[in-house]
Amino acid sequence: MGEVVELDERGRLTIPSELRRMLRGQKVRVERGDDDTLVIRPEFDSEATLKSIRNIRLRGEKSKAKYDASSVKDRFGGVKD
Repeated sequence: MGEVVELDERGRLTIPSELRRMLRGQKVRVERGDDDTLVIRPEFDSEATLKSIRNIRLRGEKSKAKYDASSVKDRFGGVKD
């Protein structure tokens, strides 16, 4: 599991191409983990993610709808606006 890479004379390392392709265009967070491990994980933009979730709109035929969204929200403990 994993691949061995060497640091160059300036302390840089090359991330294997398969991982670079997977992370292309993303920011990553580099942390020191437990037992002096190095952890590199994608940094997600939580604001953008929340905005995209808020913009989700369900579509369907109203004639086939069994419940009104506001009544279901109350039935399952949601808060009415």
